[in-house]
Amino acid sequence: MQASGRDPVAGDPEAEESESLLIARSYLKRLPPEILALTNLEILYMARGNLKIPPPEIRELENPRVTTNCNNSLNHIPVEIRKLKKLRRLSFALNQIRTLPPWTEN
Repeated sequence: MQASGRDPVAGDPEAEESESLLIARSYLKRLPPEILALTNLEILYMARGNLKIPPPEIRELENPRVTTNCNNSLNHIPVEIRKLKKLRRLSFALNQIRTLPPWTEN
């Protein structure tokens, strides 16, 4: 895991000067509860890992504007994502998701 106040993924203007967390190439199957203590977290990248269960605890984060959940083993988009009121960008690319939930159409 890497925590940084700078962009963990080069070239992403959303992450400049934001509190961000990069979890990549890890063996985590669930997010550790300590992540919920990151109250200023605005950018959350979870990529190229073994996440199989979308973390329902993500709803408890207050400030995420961007969350990227790419190239994991997720098979659905968690309804808890709807609780992230400040969210402006979301990506679930390169997972095992076959259909979008109806609430994503709004």
